[in-house]
Amino acid sequence: MKKLVTILVFFLYVSTLIACQDATPDPSLDDSLDFLDIYYINDLHGAILPNQDSIGMAHMANFLLYQKNQNPDETLILAGGDILHGSALSNANYGALMIEMMNVMGFDAFVIGNHEFDWGLDKVTRYFNNSDDHIA
Repeated sequence: MKKLVTILVFFLYVSTLIACQDATPDPSLDDSLDFLDIYYINDLHGAILPNQDSIGMAHMANFLLYQKNQNPDETLILAGGDILHGSALSNANYGALMIEMMNVMGFDAFVIGNHEFDWGLDKVTRYFNNSDDHIA
């Protein structure tokens, strides 16, 4: 019985909070955004150049740069991890070339994946400080 009363009180509390919300829209919010293009990549594994498994970052760059230049405020470019480690070209500088390409292409966010840790935590975290000292 005590459990039932606790659940009922919780339900009434939440219902009261929901009922008290002001449904009036905030006039200070900018609602002029008509669309949002989201481009997302993951598991590129350092493929800068095209190969049998990937079109490569070099080919993606043209398309993504064009899209970002056409609609800079309505375009998000995201990377979901496992981007740096994999190809000999990217591995030679611990992913620094991939990071440089992502910066030039205007990536908005990058989540590190498990293979970004293949070189150790110190190699991955040096990209976080937003400086130029990450080139290998």
